[in-house]
Amino acid sequence: MTKTEILNDRSAFQRVCDAYVRRNVLYCVSTLICKVREIAESDDDYDTYLNLTSGKPDYEEAARAFIMDDADLDDLENIADQNGWWPNVLTDLGVPETVDVDEWFKANRDVEGRVRQAVWDITDDSDGTKWVCETFNLDPEYQEIFEHYIVDRYFGARLKERGEIVEDYLGMLIWGRTTTGQAISMDGVIEEMVRGLDEDHWVWKEV
Repeated sequence: MTKTEILNDRSAFQRVCDAYVRRNVLYCVSTLICKVREIAESDDDYDTYLNLTSGKPDYEEAARAFIMDDADLDDLENIADQNGWWPNVLTDLGVPETVDVDEWFKANRDVEGRVRQAVWDITDDSDGTKWVCETFNLDPEYQEIFEHYIVDRYFGARLKERGEIVEDYLGMLIWGRTTTGQAISMDGVIEEMVRGLDEDHWVWKEV
């Protein structure tokens, strides 16, 4: 079967994902990670331990809620200048250069949502959202980690590229999995990784 044929056959695609996981996920170490708190504290490696057990902060939702709902005009200007240029935002939205922006906004409440969206559009990356949360003292969301697995370097790098939690810890490369209750091969991130593999990758020969 070709890659295209496999992608169009759910059963075949699942078998391919299973093979990919078996090759790259080495051991489940969830119990081990739960028992190494004392080691982490004594080795002054507590930050990595917390990252693996508590998850990385997700700044996006907190930053987005602030920009779209709570930030005032001064806040929006400050955020826009950090990530772009406030006058460009106003120009793109058709705000006249000669008017008092505060007064113009009061008289044109219908554009408020467009202004907030424009500021969000130039802020929506990891650096921008982190800056918003730190500057305005917003509490980020944290991904909940359910399971831990030792993975190989190749697989770990691909996971990390997709925002997964992967840490070098106690000589092991560990993936903090944020889903549970289903086979690893059914995780969205795994299916995304497999779909992106080249036509000549070994995995397509597993069916």
